[in-house]
Amino acid sequence: MKAALPKRITAAILLCLLGSAPALAITAQDVTDKMSKQERYSYLTGLIDMRAFEAAQSGSGAMATCIYDAYYHGDDNGKAAWAKLLDGLRQFPDKQPATIVHLLTQKACGK
Repeated sequence: MKAALPKRITAAILLCLLGSAPALAITAQDVTDKMSKQERYSYLTGLIDMRAFEAAQSGSGAMATCIYDAYYHGDDNGKAAWAKLLDGLRQFPDKQPATIVHLLTQKACGK
């Protein structure tokens, strides 16, 4: 026979589950309008790096290299890719920045 949880523990678990506010996603508008230039750069480089890491982990080293080259190296040191990213954030203010990064890296580097 299973031992039942004490009523206090059950009540505490229910309060935590029911009383917590839902997490709000950061939108593209939050990034462009509410973050300082340094915060925006740090946040977006985190998204870009995670996208490249994801590609590398799934066996696509060429995709990971392409992402890094597009945003950090290349002929213009990534200025064109960053300009497209910022344009994308402004065009779709209600979308999640990670989605925009994902789609732009797919467009630039393939699947």
